[in-house]
Amino acid sequence: MSRPVTCRPRVAPLLAIGACLIAAACSPTTSGSSHLSGYAPTGPAADPIFTKQTSKVQTTCLEPELKQILADLKEELGATPIVTSGHRSGPGTRKGSYHRTCEAVDIQVPGKTPKQVAAAARAHPAIGGIGTYCHTRSVHIDIGPSRGRRWNC
Repeated sequence: MSRPVTCRPRVAPLLAIGACLIAAACSPTTSGSSHLSGYAPTGPAADPIFTKQTSKVQTTCLEPELKQILADLKEELGATPIVTSGHRSGPGTRKGSYHRTCEAVDIQVPGKTPKQVAAAARAHPAIGGIGTYCHTRSVHIDIGPSRGRRWNC
């Protein structure tokens, strides 16, 4: 059962209502699903925008633009993205990684191949970087500057 959504005053007052609706500044919810739930955009009955693969995946600091991309991908692909890696800054995290600044996630989408997820992400104008990994079904997306660096496996 989900808890009601509460907006935090992280955004300008004029934008607060819209930000809450896209879950840019909303508190986490809980769910009985097999994955940990992400953020509910409109209240207790709403579906989460994303789920977390494990409780160790850090998503509380994700940038509002990145949350909006996850919501858009959920709508386009017809399934809730699973965040397999969010914020990370420990040893082994590349110094310039957008994961360090909460501007990147690695995701999987149930029922979709990494190629399908990457194709949907490439069509989104706010995405700066996209990549697929050889050792996992996850797809990296970030909101850094748009660049030609898109890797495929």
